Amino acid sequence: MAQDDFLSLSFFTSSTESGLSLESLVLDRIANELSQAKPTMQVSKHRIRSLIMAGCVQVDQKPVRNPKLLIAQRIKVSVACDSSRFFAVKALEDTAFALTKKSIVYEDVDILVINKPAGIPSDASFVQSRDHALAATKRYLSLRDKIEQPYLILHHRLDKDSSGLLLFSKNTAANPGLHQLFVQHQIQKTYRALCPTPTKSSQIPDQLMSGETFRLSKQVARVSPKSQAAKWGIVLENGELAITDFRLLQSSGMMLEFEAQPLTGRTHQIRVHLASCALPILGDTLYGGAASLAGMPIARHMLHSCKLEFKHPLTAKPLIIEAPLPADFIACRQRFF
Repeated sequence: MAQDDFLSLSFFTSSTESGLSLESLVLDRIANELSQAKPTMQVSKHRIRSLIMAGCVQVDQKPVRNPKLLIAQRIKVSVACDSSRFFAVKALEDTAFALTKKSIVYEDVDILVINKPAGIPSDASFVQSRDHALAATKRYLSLRDKIEQPYLILHHRLDKDSSGLLLFSKNTAANPGLHQLFVQHQIQKTYRALCPTPTKSSQIPDQLMSGETFRLSKQVARVSPKSQAAKWGIVLENGELAITDFRLLQSSGMMLEFEAQPLTGRTHQIRVHLASCALPILGDTLYGGAASLAGMPIARHMLHSCKLEFKHPLTAKPLIIEAPLPADFIACRQRFF
């Protein structure tokens, strides 16, 4: 870490600060400090909360991880952290996602399906300045249909760095039917995933490599502290059952391509299942995936939602909706197959 990135701040609280929560107190003090020393840094209550929960704030020389702690006067508060980690503004947070007509892969009077690019959250996140697919789709419909506030409800989510199909309702009449389709697992979702070919295959089920459909059924739960990036893992008990059908589509000495059909909707389900078989998705560094392959940098995890199959929530008409593979996914396939 560069010396310029290290933030160290100590102060005693004043009488006017008595009764403030720790997060509000630190927010005011750090905002003032950074506005003078590092004006490019961005401070928010969410970032301060993360800072406190990570153990970077001490009250009377003892680490405190409770952002809501009420502070008395004449208390010594110390902050020490890598400011670039907690307050640097990421380029993505300044990037607006402009939905185009080409992004819409299906639409009727009741529902709409878009092809979300990687790097864009499905809906609002803790970073209020970050654009997301729901907001972008509403903006597009507002301009196209000349409606100030178009009705649009997102019925499922993709991870930020996953690409592919997102399903919305356009009116209240479609909501109950869509809800039931998801609750009763009557929407079949199909994904494509790219994984580096492992050098050791002792942990990989033989059936997974056979080309036949292979079902993984394991309990998953969050395994990371709340102060760190959300990470899920396989657990023996007290988790939620996650079920995915996998099929190997093609392989080479460098890469494997899988089709994945989740039968449940757990967080990071496909990513966790593949990582548990020593097959982390290419680019999925959170679960042990490589950030590059044979000198080719991989900017995100190679997971794409390519197909949705379900009956229309109001007409019961069978629908098969598909999204083409994105350019970065195609580039990986062309390079290594």
